[in-house]
Amino acid sequence: MANTKLAYSNEYKEKCFVEWYSNRRPVSAAKTRELIPNDEKGRKPNYPMLYRWMKELGWNERADELDAKAMVLVDEVLVNQKADMLKRQALDAFKIANKAREHIITEGFDTAASAVNAYFKATEEERTTRGLGDFIVKVSKMSNEELQKKITDLANRASGDLENVLDLDAEDIDDKKENNSEEDDMNT
Repeated sequence: MANTKLAYSNEYKEKCFVEWYSNRRPVSAAKTRELIPNDEKGRKPNYPMLYRWMKELGWNERADELDAKAMVLVDEVLVNQKADMLKRQALDAFKIANKAREHIITEGFDTAASAVNAYFKATEEERTTRGLGDFIVKVSKMSNEELQKKITDLANRASGDLENVLDLDAEDIDDKKENNSEEDDMNT
């Protein structure tokens, strides 16, 4: 019979945490006990001991931190994939624009309306996508504080532009009223 008086090693407790975390953090101590291996002496902790380890060793808090780190890594992968896709699109647009430009030069404008259209659409797409991938990567590496400051700066700039637009609209309306009243005076 195994001696249950000996303490479990820290290495074994770590193995138990890894099994528990790797199996989606079961809430039940019974399920956790099924998942964990026997220690080097052939023992498994009882349910109260597993609950104590979960609490004292902060398994849930540690698992939350690991989940957060995993999400950051997934986000980085997704951001990089999106940036790579935008770079490929920009390169494709550049190549299409060059082919269209070459066709226009060699074949002329009258016979290649589609080449003209392709050229302008490709250059527009290139302008849209070029740099956007780098911007996404740059934003993904900003801290929350940096992002908040950037958003605040952009919002302030946008609201300033909006106020200018609203001021111009008000001036345009006043000008139109004046012009209309002058026209009415001339027609009478």
